[in-house]
Formats: sequence, C-alpha cells, structure tokens
Amino acid sequence: MVGSDQNAVINFNPFATGTVNPETKGITVEIEFESEYVSTSNDELIRIGGGLSTEPHISIFPNKASLYVSGNPIITTNFKANERVKLAFIVEPKVT
Repeated sequence: MVGSDQNAVINFNPFATGTVNPETKGITVEIEFESEYVSTSNDELIRIGGGLSTEPHISIFPNKASLYVSGNPIITTNFKANERVKLAFIVEPKVT
C-alpha cells in the first residue's frame, strides 16, 4: 500500500544486461495491483526497471502501462482505473 502523493519503485531491473539478459534468454514480468483515489491519470504509480528515463523500464499509470526503451514507449496497454489489474509483459529473446 502506498500513500497519497507517493509511488512504488520495485528494486528489480529485469532489463539489465548482468545476471538476466532478456536479449538472449527472454523474460516475463508479471504484476498484480489495484489503485484507488488517484488524482490524475498522469501519475506514475509503479516503475519496474531502470531509474533513468532513458533506461528500459515499465511504467504503470492509473489506466495504462507502458514498456519503454530509450525513453520511448514501445508498447502500451490500457485498462480500467480503480480495479484490480494483473499485467504481464513477455519479452522474447533476440534471434540472430
């Protein structure tokens, strides 16, 4: 549970090139959450991955979630706000 005017940061970076490399092994990131009483749909509630905006990460907002690469959203999914949501991002390994 996170209070008013706050967000959650999950200290796990599934897109790092260290121990888990999604380019060679692929990865699935799954999260279930519920938001209530959010003041604006632009509030970032949860971030999974890199701390910098240019690093790969998933940002979750009250009614959408996006996977970002190089600061740009490459995939976005929308959902209804103020309901329990279960999201999964599945990243396939790069085929060379």
